[in-house]
Amino acid sequence: MINLLFVSSYSDLGGGETALMALATHLDLKRFRPHLLVPRNGQLAEAWQAQGWPVHILPWRGATTYFIPAVWARLPISYQIEKLIREQHIQIVHSDYHTLPMVMPAAEREGIPAIWTCMGWWFKPKVWQRDFFRRSTATFAH
Repeated sequence: MINLLFVSSYSDLGGGETALMALATHLDLKRFRPHLLVPRNGQLAEAWQAQGWPVHILPWRGATTYFIPAVWARLPISYQIEKLIREQHIQIVHSDYHTLPMVMPAAEREGIPAIWTCMGWWFKPKVWQRDFFRRSTATFAH
């Protein structure tokens, strides 16, 4: 069984979170166990738990579009995510834009793939972020 951690900085059910739920519900549940990490309880966590899947809550604020990758990699939340990955035996992490600056370094430190979904065209990488975005194992775009 592959433990797959989905991370979202949003706790309610908007378009991106509905797409995330659709992605998780279409996994082969004989092969994958979907986990969710959110910064607070809300509609997304409730919908996830209704499927019988584990939900983890750690408080954080999502990154702004001007994040500096090296700084966000050293925030306490990144190390808390790393610990969660290790304790839950997570083998792959899926992130949204606003959590990727904390999630990708945590996944890299644990030696597992980090993938993310780009939900829109409005977040254009800044010059100092380009190498960071190239480090992800895969990027999905809608």
